[in-house]
Amino acid sequence: MLDELKKKVRKLLEKGETEAALKTLLKCLHQDSPHFHSLLVRQGEFALANKQLSASIINTQEWEEQQHKINHALLLLLDQLGISDLRWQLDMHAELKRAVNDLPLRILGILDLVNCGRHSTLSRALEFLRVDRDSNSHFFFLLGHETQRLSSFAERLAYEIAQPTQADKNEMVDFEQEPYHIGEYTLDRLRLQPLPSGLSISTSQQMFKRYLGKRLQKYGLEAKLETLVSGNVQQKWPFAALTFAFTINEVNWNDQLLAYLEWLVQTFGSRKSGKGPAFYFFFIIGFQDEGTIAQHRITRSLQKMIREQVPNNSVLLTDYAPVSVDDVADWLRKVSPAANPTQIQEVVQQFCEVLKQQNQWGEHTDINIMQVEALQEIVFQRQLKAQFPHVILPV
Repeated sequence: MLDELKKKVRKLLEKGETEAALKTLLKCLHQDSPHFHSLLVRQGEFALANKQLSASIINTQEWEEQQHKINHALLLLLDQLGISDLRWQLDMHAELKRAVNDLPLRILGILDLVNCGRHSTLSRALEFLRVDRDSNSHFFFLLGHETQRLSSFAERLAYEIAQPTQADKNEMVDFEQEPYHIGEYTLDRLRLQPLPSGLSISTSQQMFKRYLGKRLQKYGLEAKLETLVSGNVQQKWPFAALTFAFTINEVNWNDQLLAYLEWLVQTFGSRKSGKGPAFYFFFIIGFQDEGTIAQHRITRSLQKMIREQVPNNSVLLTDYAPVSVDDVADWLRKVSPAANPTQIQEVVQQFCEVLKQQNQWGEHTDINIMQVEALQEIVFQRQLKAQFPHVILPV
C-alpha cells in the first residue's frame, strides 16, 4: 500500500499535478503523522502561489519556481514516509461499506474511535488508578513500536478516566483538543503535542510553566506553579481534572531530558488527593524499530526513575495486547447492540477479506491496530451520516 501511494504521487509530480499530489497525500496520511503538518504547510504555499499568479503579483516563471520547490519538498517527504504514517483506506471497498451500512448503530462517542481490544493493557492502567488513591497526580509512560498507535491508546485512557469523573461528579475534565477529519465531518479529539523542552533543564522548566499558564488563562486562573502544586488556590476550580498528553521523540532522549522528566514527576507527584483538581500526564515514546539499544536504554531509565521517585503514582506501559478478530466482533456488538449475529459476522468477514486483498492478514493472525481504527472510522462516519445527512462542506 505504501509503495503504491509513493508511485502514484511521483507520477502526479512528474506530470506537474502538484495539487492532486497534495490532496492524495493528505487523504492517505494519518493526522497523527509528523509529516501531516508539513503537508498542510506545502498546501498553503501552493494555494498562495496560485493566488499571487492570478493577481499578477508573480509571473509564470516565478510560479513555476515555487511549484518546483514544493514538488522537491514532497519528493523528500515521500522518502521519509513509513507504514505507520498511513491512514488505512478501507472505505473504498463496496462490500465492506454495504455490511457496515446494514448495522443498526447506537449513538457513538469519541471513545468509540479508539476502544477496540487491548483490554489487558487498559485493565493494568485503570487498576493502577484504583490503587493510587493518595496522590492527585498520575503519570502514564507509554512505550512501544510506532505502529501500535500509542497516541490512540493515550487518548483512550484519557476518555476512560474522564467518563466516570464527569458522570458521577458532574464535573468537567479539561482536555486540549484539535480538529480531526473523518470524511466531510470534523470532530474534536485529544491533542497530543511534543513535550515543551529547551536546550537546558531550566529553560525546559520555564517553557512548561508558560505552557501551563496558557492552559489556565482561558479560565481566568493565574496561579503560580508552586501554588498549583500545593493546592492552595483561592479561586474555585472550574474543572475536576486536567490532562496533559505529550510525545517524546526517541532521537531527543538524553540525560537532560530524563532530569526534566524527574523534575516534572517530583514537582507534581507531591500533590495530595483532595488538593485541587487531579492531574493526568501521558508521555508517549514511539520507536521506529523494536529491540534497539535506544529502546532498552530509555525503558531502563524510566523504570529506575519510577522506582526511585514516584513508585506509587506512575505506571510504565510497554506491552500492548494485539487485536484479534474476536476483539473486532466484540467492538461491533458494543456499537451495534441491536444487530443480529449475522450482521456482525458479515462486517467481520468483509473486513478480513479487505485485509487479505491487501496482504495484511492471514488465518489465525492478529490484526494491526491501524487497520482496526480505519474500520472504526468507517463505522463512525456511517453513524454521523445518519445523524447529519446534509453537511455543507466549507468552500
